[in-house]
Amino acid sequence: MKNSIDVKQPFITLLAYADNEALPLNLIDSDLITPGSENETSTLITNRLFNLIIVDPDLYQLSLATLAKTSDCINSNTPLIALVEQENPEKTRHLIASGFDDWVLKPLTSNVINELIALWRNDSASASYLESTQTLLKIFKGNKDVILALYDKLFEELPEQIALISAALKKKEYDVVFNATHKINASTKICFLKSIEEMAKGLEDCIKHNNHEHAEGYFLMLQRSVDALISHRPLILDHLDKADSIEK
Repeated sequence: MKNSIDVKQPFITLLAYADNEALPLNLIDSDLITPGSENETSTLITNRLFNLIIVDPDLYQLSLATLAKTSDCINSNTPLIALVEQENPEKTRHLIASGFDDWVLKPLTSNVINELIALWRNDSASASYLESTQTLLKIFKGNKDVILALYDKLFEELPEQIALISAALKKKEYDVVFNATHKINASTKICFLKSIEEMAKGLEDCIKHNNHEHAEGYFLMLQRSVDALISHRPLILDHLDKADSIEK
């Protein structure tokens, strides 16, 4: 019988985009719903649960964000991504304030959609965290106290490092960014958290090679990866608590 973490669940994405017909579709394990009008999109957001919603605000204004983030909407906790023509800090801040969780640049390609799905897919994230704990259980021969100490340190220090990096980027203190990112890279490598480690390595390389214009993008991905880990804290601790029957 397959372990539940090995079974991939359908990942349903709602895409409200002006160029749906021109979009080359080659998507990973995802069902893509492409409504043809704002009314149809509103109806879907109200009545059907999605794993991810991608909206072109230039086409549909901000009303869909307001609708989706209404507390009694079925999709109030669904990630909502805005499509923007170009990087504009004032506009993107306004989009986030309006309810969007993130934004990506146009043109929207199947590769971009795949990256978004991989990033926001909860069951993949869950599986990777459980694989991490399984690996640590094998290495430490079932010594849960050691593993819990490692994770407790991560849960405490990662948000602190993220806050430090965010402040340092705003002040262009790139030495501080590099050192804090290096600490994240090292600590997540020890715990086999590859998704966070890869994002940290990307930001670290940006700073090392003075590619400061790309640093903010890597930081946002790193921040999301850390937030995802923290949100899975109960799952990880519960898995470790039950580890006697899994690994001894």
